[in-house]
Amino acid sequence: MNNINWGLLKYALMTVRKGSASGAAIELGVTHATIIRGLKRLEHETGTKLFNKSPSGYTPTEQGSQLIELADAIEAQIFHWLQTIESDAPTISGELRVATTEIIANGILCPRLSHFYSVYPNIQLDIKTSYEFCNLTRYEADVALRSTNEPPEHLVGRHISNITWAVYESRAHPQQESNWVGFIDDSLPPAKWLKTLYPDARIRYKASSILNQIEATKAGVGKALLPCFLADQESELTKLEALSNEYSTQLWLLYNSESRQNKKVRAFVEWINSQFTSDYI
Repeated sequence: MNNINWGLLKYALMTVRKGSASGAAIELGVTHATIIRGLKRLEHETGTKLFNKSPSGYTPTEQGSQLIELADAIEAQIFHWLQTIESDAPTISGELRVATTEIIANGILCPRLSHFYSVYPNIQLDIKTSYEFCNLTRYEADVALRSTNEPPEHLVGRHISNITWAVYESRAHPQQESNWVGFIDDSLPPAKWLKTLYPDARIRYKASSILNQIEATKAGVGKALLPCFLADQESELTKLEALSNEYSTQLWLLYNSESRQNKKVRAFVEWINSQFTSDYI
């Protein structure tokens, strides 16, 4: 063994982080089979068994854990070097990875992109949408635009605005009974508000996707508690009752402290902050 392919190390690193080869494949944008072949090739190149496979996923052996620790350190060093290069660059250009949710990307970010590209035409935005928090400390994204009332303390954050919520129903199918569209995750703030403010609500349909909840509401399934910045754009919905500002979720832009000097990150932070002059949206 004279050298190890960094690409194979990334496969191993992401398999451990995501807990499975399929999770690593999704994160890296390759097939499940590619990850499996990569792990086998890495074991062949090192001459060492690196993983134990079980129904729950891949668990690193002692030697595998040592290699993952080294790969993690290498990734951090590469990231620091790239930050230095970015800081010294004469122009603001290149890829900026933004982690957010689909509704924030569609309803908040996309409508403002024309202005962004008029100011920063040489930045390529790579938008990664997921309801799971992206791990910025492991360089899975450069910045995160999230709706949360409890931003992680280890990240640098800027409170951009507050998202208001209201009760909506279908314009074509007004509700005569207390039928509702609800949330699968009962721990979410709006799910708790629904239970507190409307204890007699009969949940007929649950969804993890706000976009899906909107479609179900338009179809007349029931009333729904929805973010105003998105639901107000739907002509097929009627706003019945706006919740007070006490019932709002905060919009945060989050990034690593190590990215403070990154010109693209700073540019995006200042730009997104300039887009919101109101405390509530």
